[in-house]
Amino acid sequence: MRVFHSVLNSIRWSFARKMLAGMTIGLLGTATIRFLPPVLYTVAQPIIPVPAVTGISVTPSMFGANVSGWDPWMLSPSGVSAIKSMGFTVQQFPNCPWIYNWSTNQSLNGGKWYPIPVSLNQWSQELTQTHNTGLYIVPYGFNRSGTGGATVSSVQNLTEYIVQHHEPISAMVIGSEQYGSWAQNLHHRQTALRYAQLSVKMAQAIHAIDPAMKVGVDYELPANITQADFKSTLWNKTVISMTAPYVQFVSVHIYPLNQVQSNVSLLQSLYAELASDMRYVNQQVQQFSGSSGNHLALWVTEFNPYGLESAQSVQPVFGAALVQSYLEMMSLGAKQVDWWAMYGDAHIPQSPGSIATNTPLATGSQATFASNGLASEAIAPQPQPENSLYSTGVAYRQMMQLIGRGATLFVDSPLYHTYHVFAARIRHQNSEDWIVINDSHHTATVTVSGQQHSLASAAMTIFSGVLPSSTPQVSGVPVHSPTILTSAQWNAHTHQLTITGQGFGVTPSSGSPAPGQGIDQSRLMVTDNTSTANYGWAFPGVNTDWYGITPVTWSNTSIVLKLDGPMPNSGDSLHVSWWNPIGFMDVPTHQIPVRWIPSSPIQPVASIAISSATYSPTTRILTILGNNLGSLPQTVAARGGGYDQEDFAILIRGSNIQYGYEGNNDWYGVVIKQWTSSKIVAELVTPPAAGQPVQVTWIATNQSIIASS
Repeated sequence: MRVFHSVLNSIRWSFARKMLAGMTIGLLGTATIRFLPPVLYTVAQPIIPVPAVTGISVTPSMFGANVSGWDPWMLSPSGVSAIKSMGFTVQQFPNCPWIYNWSTNQSLNGGKWYPIPVSLNQWSQELTQTHNTGLYIVPYGFNRSGTGGATVSSVQNLTEYIVQHHEPISAMVIGSEQYGSWAQNLHHRQTALRYAQLSVKMAQAIHAIDPAMKVGVDYELPANITQADFKSTLWNKTVISMTAPYVQFVSVHIYPLNQVQSNVSLLQSLYAELASDMRYVNQQVQQFSGSSGNHLALWVTEFNPYGLESAQSVQPVFGAALVQSYLEMMSLGAKQVDWWAMYGDAHIPQSPGSIATNTPLATGSQATFASNGLASEAIAPQPQPENSLYSTGVAYRQMMQLIGRGATLFVDSPLYHTYHVFAARIRHQNSEDWIVINDSHHTATVTVSGQQHSLASAAMTIFSGVLPSSTPQVSGVPVHSPTILTSAQWNAHTHQLTITGQGFGVTPSSGSPAPGQGIDQSRLMVTDNTSTANYGWAFPGVNTDWYGITPVTWSNTSIVLKLDGPMPNSGDSLHVSWWNPIGFMDVPTHQIPVRWIPSSPIQPVASIAISSATYSPTTRILTILGNNLGSLPQTVAARGGGYDQEDFAILIRGSNIQYGYEGNNDWYGVVIKQWTSSKIVAELVTPPAAGQPVQVTWIATNQSIIASS
């Protein structure tokens, strides 16, 4: 994922602190709060009217933060005061990176048990003092002795303890990032199927003791959602489809950025990445959960803008990023967002060393940094007293003061796509509060109550006490001239793609062209939806798994391209996408299908279908019959001459055994004896137990069939 997992921070305790997680950065700009009396006023004609959007109900129970068993600062009076002042009401705990025993409050590392500074009971007392509720991470990958994976009975013991001691815990998530190789997992079989099966049993055990307890499971967000990998899709499909009837939420960790950026780039990239990530997760949850999806909520249980972890800046721009990101994710369906984390690495006001001149950075930051902390631990070289709030904590407090006991949230995304101005309206019964963040390079103007107010670049302004009948009116420098795709056609003889439309600009030069000088190289993408190949104007350091495109001619109304990778097969479904300039991962502003000009008549491609499957326990031979099954792949990277090695999977019902043709090192292997377009014969290397059903799934079409014996 966009998560850079690290060892715990040695400056905290001699044996460390810090969770496996990725970090993010945000921006606030010095927040200006203007209180406006709720009086009648004349609204001038809007320059850009904000269209009506659906309001989202938000309550304090949707806002949280991560704390750790290695965070004793939260137990002090100043820690309790800091948490109460910020106004969030949910805390995820214990976030320990090693094997730990919740009953003895010890953590195992290097064969030695160490005491943890904050116990379950101490955390519960702090929850009571701060009027918060707890989200507890169930230790899925290990038992209390550290000798194996967690069992259903161990989860029962934990739940009984929580209930009997009246711990203020309202939700439990089964493990943390159990899809990753970095996660502590002592189970013999570390697969999605094993996790899903145990999670169902654990959820049932928890609800048998406490029916009101909310239970969640891990969701894997792939590193590149435009070309999602097989592993993450299989994990999510297996886990969600099996657990959806038994759990209440999926737990998502989002760390969108992995490169330091300037203030404006930070805000724009965050907006684009989060829009893409949230839509992707929502689509997968709905697709895989079936009829149970109506009750399955999306909780972002870890969020921070950057996937980095190091000393960071105290500049207020990071607070704006927190506010913008929270409100954007909630407008797109998140039912809870928990910041990573209450405490973080050392913060510094200035860079101690030189900064590379070719890297635009947020003001006052180091070359690598993260905005992970909300409050200070007062550990050198941090300049602030213990539990004093950083810009992120201050912005969190301002946001929660506006939310109050609950409100209706409106986020006007069309305004953003016009001017790069983020506008959120928080409506109460008789008035609204507006949060306006200028993500552009230019000064913008907003008209409120008939008066114009300047919005500085990369800054957040709060307008309080606005009549709910009004709408923000913004003027500024438009983002770009509208880009319209009119037609696209692929000439199979010349191997050229011709695109017509308007607003294409001029040919991109190498690297990122300056604003107004050309079109950024990540704006245009050609997708082969049949072979899942992506072609894009190469983006340095990103999309390294995409094939390139070479402009032959480029004008404002017409582009002719050559595809640098393998040519599409006859009949492939091609699409051209033009992406919004706020980030290469955002939803495309326009996408059209490509019309084929064949070098010879196109022959219709018959659909892939499995007609039957038989399995012989004696010979361990599985025979699959069907249509258009392709041919045996010659190498892992072979394309076009057959199907990818992960095109079919074999699952043994009632067990944690999975077979696949290479590609997954935790799966049992299969030996291909024969592969034709109508028949595949495979030998299962490790046979399943007698009587267990053998299920064959063709991944590309999602068709499954139970093999007869």
